[in-house]
Amino acid sequence: MATVREITSTPEEREAIALQLLPVKFAQLEDLVKRSLEISVQPGSRMAQDDKATPYDPISFQVAHLLASASDHLTMAKEHVEKIGLPPYAWHVLIRAALESCALGFWLLTPGVLSKRVYRSVQFVWNNRLAADAFTKRSGAHTPETTAKLRERLDAIKNSVKGNAQRSLDREFPSTTDILIESERCVPIQDGFSGLDVWRACSAFSHSNRTFALGTLERKPVARLGENASMFRITSSYATFVAMLNVALTYLETLLVMVETRSKA
Repeated sequence: MATVREITSTPEEREAIALQLLPVKFAQLEDLVKRSLEISVQPGSRMAQDDKATPYDPISFQVAHLLASASDHLTMAKEHVEKIGLPPYAWHVLIRAALESCALGFWLLTPGVLSKRVYRSVQFVWNNRLAADAFTKRSGAHTPETTAKLRERLDAIKNSVKGNAQRSLDREFPSTTDILIESERCVPIQDGFSGLDVWRACSAFSHSNRTFALGTLERKPVARLGENASMFRITSSYATFVAMLNVALTYLETLLVMVETRSKA
């Protein structure tokens, strides 16, 4: 079956091929979700070794959460499109969240040495704890003693692996952009779009970038409001949605295959 970008003569033809591809992509998502629920870390596997070195929050647990988050966001997009239709703005947020989750999974798993995987794992835990603390300080539920004990535990885990003594958890956590850039080494470009390309486009919608929206959304005239003004109906493009969904699915499947492979003895 042709891809959306192979149909370039008219917008109508691009939308038509996108609508044909839509159920195929949704079926692919359902299969990936099912496979993610069947993962089992086997004794003696590389993932089991990583888990043993990260006893507070094992790496396989962290990656399972990221797979679940990516799957849930994409499933929500799927169900909304199937039941209601394609919204002009909101689906971009869901694609963006899925890409971020998958990119973090690659970031945790791709280092070639155990020490760096362990460091990234505990750094991820610590960064999440600091984010939670920022919220609990406002809500009145802050527990600095618990945070201090966690830091001691994470430092002990980090330092238990040779090569991590000079790596500090006070080091700045990498930006989402840097994590997406690193993830591109793992995932091939789809339909001319990289994961970073799609993430940036979706981020523009997440941040209500009007210039970007006006340049990419479909506009259909509804009525004239005077000599110099008109009313337009704003819609999104199924061709754009399918192309960006395809990138997110490729990220999800690539991460899933990596986890499946490393979980086998």
